[in-house]
Amino acid sequence: MQHVNMRIMMLIWALLAAACSAVGANDAERTAVAENESLKTRVAIINATATHEIDRVAITLEHAQTEVRNVVNQNQFLVATLLLRGTPTEGIIVTAANVVNLPATATPAPPSRIVDPNATGEVNAVVSPVSAPTPAGLPTVGAQPILSQIVTATGVGDDDCAVNQTSQFTSDTAEIYVVAVADNIVPGTQIASRWFRENVEVAAFDFVPDFRIDDACIWFFIDQTDAEFTPGEWSVQLSINGGNVGAPMLFTIVDGG
Repeated sequence: MQHVNMRIMMLIWALLAAACSAVGANDAERTAVAENESLKTRVAIINATATHEIDRVAITLEHAQTEVRNVVNQNQFLVATLLLRGTPTEGIIVTAANVVNLPATATPAPPSRIVDPNATGEVNAVVSPVSAPTPAGLPTVGAQPILSQIVTATGVGDDDCAVNQTSQFTSDTAEIYVVAVADNIVPGTQIASRWFRENVEVAAFDFVPDFRIDDACIWFFIDQTDAEFTPGEWSVQLSINGGNVGAPMLFTIVDGG
């Protein structure tokens, strides 16, 4: 009977040992699975970080290349400007100082100009950019009306420009003209002339064109019906929209006898 009990006890111990071994194996397997998942997560994080760094480096490189191209373009523009002005370029060094990120529509500030004092043909000056000229025949946007080349004369030709320019007339002169070259005169502009004898106004006329005038002569005149041409010092003042154009044109009338 004791032998039977002993065998039963040994069988129970064997079953308990097997059960413990199975539990231990399951715990080890779960631990291995957890560590595997942790490693996978770490690898994914590392890959994502590496990709971000690669993208950042690529963007930085592209920006640097763009700035280099900008500096090269500015250098070429500066040299071309100097050559157009007949200025020696050997001593000019262009630096891309104060480079900032600007919108695509913004105009970058001109680069710094540094003169190398040891170079030949050096220029100790700052060179301003040259504005592109307006093509011939096209009106300048926002340009002011201009009257230029103002003269007095005894008459005008078929082109409305002065004939027999003079600043001295006689008391028996038939007509006295003031002639000017008009530019940028738009429809509705008021052009006027005021005539003075010894600083006293004796006549005034105005003209408001309904067409544009560019590089063409315009004129006013007075005759003996407007004011008697008595000898003395006379003048005529032109104006645009009420504003005087330059100083009065002086002329003299002498006795015709």
